[in-house]
Amino acid sequence: MIAGYGGAVTDPGESRGYTARGPATGESWPAVAAALNARMAERRTGQKALSEASGVSVATLRQLQRGTSTRRVQNATLQAIARALDWPDDHLIDVLLSRPTDKPATPPGWFDYAPWIDDRLDALERRLDTVDEHLTALRDSFDSLSRRLDQLTPARHARSAGPSPDTTTAPDPEG
Repeated sequence: MIAGYGGAVTDPGESRGYTARGPATGESWPAVAAALNARMAERRTGQKALSEASGVSVATLRQLQRGTSTRRVQNATLQAIARALDWPDDHLIDVLLSRPTDKPATPPGWFDYAPWIDDRLDALERRLDTVDEHLTALRDSFDSLSRRLDQLTPARHARSAGPSPDTTTAPDPEG
C-alpha cells in the first residue's frame, strides 16, 4: 500500500505518490491549481464555502489555487477537497501525479437536482390541487344527496310503514 494513498502498488517502479517526506517525481501543482479553479468556477463555489465543506483552511486553498506551493500538502487534504467538490477521493492526487482521471465521478450533491425537484414538486402540487377540487365536488354531491335522502326518508317511512304491529288485531279464527 502507498502511505496515505489507499491504492495498491502493482509495479515496484511505479511512482509512490506524495508522502509526508516530500514530493514525488513528476508532481504538477499547476495542474492541481487548474483543476481546482475550473471545478470551483463550474460549481460557483468560493474559497470560504469550499473551506467549510472540506475542512481545509482558506489559506491552504488559496495556496493550492495559485499552484506555486512551496509548502507540502498532505494527501488527506487533497482528498477532503476532492470529496467536497464531488470528485473521487484520489482525483486531485491523480491530477498532481499526471495520472488519468477518467474514473466515474461521485453523484452530484442534492443542489444539482434542485431545479428538477422544484419542477416535480410544482407538478405534484398541481395534481394535488386537482384531486382536492374533485374531492370537494364529490363531498358537495354527497352532502346534497344526503340532504335529499333525509328529506325523502320520513315520507318514505310513513308510506311503507303502515300500521304498527302493536295496533293491528289478529284475525278472529271464528269469524
